[in-house]
Amino acid sequence: MNKIPEFIGPFKDILPNFINYRRSLGYDYQKQTVSRFKELDTFLSKHGYSKIEMTREMYDLWIAKRGNETHTNQGKRCSAFTMLAKYLISIGYDNIFLPTPVNNKMWKSNFIPYIFSRDEITNIFRVADKIDNLTHVDTSTFVIMLATLYTCGLRISELLNIKLQNINFTTGAIQILNSKYHENRLIVVSDSLRKKTYRI
Repeated sequence: MNKIPEFIGPFKDILPNFINYRRSLGYDYQKQTVSRFKELDTFLSKHGYSKIEMTREMYDLWIAKRGNETHTNQGKRCSAFTMLAKYLISIGYDNIFLPTPVNNKMWKSNFIPYIFSRDEITNIFRVADKIDNLTHVDTSTFVIMLATLYTCGLRISELLNIKLQNINFTTGAIQILNSKYHENRLIVVSDSLRKKTYRI
């Protein structure tokens, strides 16, 4: 686990506790994430902030667009500020500005998700059942993988990392290990999918 750096700003005594707290919850507060809080610490110190407070002025200055940077980078700075603000509020500080979605409109994504219709989903599985020239997996296994992705809401990487020891074939429960943010979770496949699996 990466060493926590030395902080110099107004939160120099609070940030180590905050980072250890987030790590205790299972979040991946390693070098890249911690460096953003080190950046915030240096930034506040450079601009003369010395009190344990988080104001709208501090927030606006911290997230102001820098040159040609992407909205994603702006968003990461906003996220760091927000997480620290929530922590400070949780331990009793009341002079804390907490950003809301309204404050963050400048870096929101314009992405619009596509929702497949029932007919489109049906056609996808109809075509998958007829594929017969797969290189690394047989057709029936491919269909089961596709159905598991669809019914359980898994990421492809999560599906590919499942091992036999992670599956309870009696209950249909599957352990998803070391997923996003290095968290583990348990999913349960439907009875219809389990029956289809047993027929392979």
